[in-house]
Amino acid sequence: MLEHNSRFWEAKTNEEIHHGVCRSLFRDGLISPGNVIVYVNKGVVNLEGLVSDRRTKQYASDCLTGIYAVQEVQNKLRLKADHGLVGNMDWQI
Repeated sequence: MLEHNSRFWEAKTNEEIHHGVCRSLFRDGLISPGNVIVYVNKGVVNLEGLVSDRRTKQYASDCLTGIYAVQEVQNKLRLKADHGLVGNMDWQI
């Protein structure tokens, strides 16, 4: 018989959601914690910073969709400039 865990049904705090989001984002090393800032407010997750490619940007959103209490992901990540280009060119998608 399964025990009822009332904690599971309680609303998660911003800090609890933030912890789960960061653990999911950074667990496999594909995204560097030094390049991405995570903000959480009432279940809405905002991602800001730089990633290496479009696939990584999409991965960041995809890996957060199954986290309990995440209502929405606003992915404001930008692509890092190609080091072969002249100047500082960060592309926003």
